[in-house]
Amino acid sequence: MRLLLVLGTVVVLFTNATLSAADPSFIGTWRLSLTKSEFGGPTLVYEALADGQLRSTRNGQSYVFRPDGKEYRTPWGVTSWKPATSNSWTQTSKADGVSFTSSIALSADGKTLTIAGKAANKGAEAISLTEVYRREGSGTGLVGRWTLTKTADTIELSANGSDGLTFRSIEEKGTCQAKFDGKDYPARGPAWPSGSTCSMTRTGPRSLTTNWKIEGRVVGRLALTMSDDGRTLTGSGDGEAFLKNARLVYDRIK
Repeated sequence: MRLLLVLGTVVVLFTNATLSAADPSFIGTWRLSLTKSEFGGPTLVYEALADGQLRSTRNGQSYVFRPDGKEYRTPWGVTSWKPATSNSWTQTSKADGVSFTSSIALSADGKTLTIAGKAANKGAEAISLTEVYRREGSGTGLVGRWTLTKTADTIELSANGSDGLTFRSIEEKGTCQAKFDGKDYPARGPAWPSGSTCSMTRTGPRSLTTNWKIEGRVVGRLALTMSDDGRTLTGSGDGEAFLKNARLVYDRIK
């Protein structure tokens, strides 16, 4: 579950209209399956522009920068890039009270891109996240189309009384305790922007919708459906915090 607008996607899971919050078909631990999920195309794109500029596009959000150590405006805040070696860079992004520093490294054969970062709200414990991408087609250096091949995205659901759920993002150490009333509830974690909230609505026998906001601004909506055997959750989303045209599949691990 990535509420971080810098690295990933927001995924929050809630119960359905006919089951109680404590129903064992939803309570448990779930992990994103990259082999079963469909991202609808490259999950990260870098394009070369004029005068040494580059355009980065992720989740349908783009910004233009140069790897010169200066800050550049992004849809979520500001970012700066500077070279570390001939095939690696350091990126520092700031957004809504979150500071995120990434080491971005290109493999010797130019086919793999690894992004390892640390993030935290002011005064909070830092968390570490790593993503690995595979180059799709041609390209040189950063420039090209990249598909996510490795990440850790594990979520835990537990009952919040008889009419709600507590959601925990294991890797991001974030928590949101909400009721099934469509109201906004605080979402807190070291890598989640200040003023983050979540809300939940039950939409059918095995379906639900959740919304995420930052300071009252909607940043994502996710619709989820559970399989008949209760072993997988399939989601589709919209908004700046979700991969566009993606089909995200989570497997139950306990």
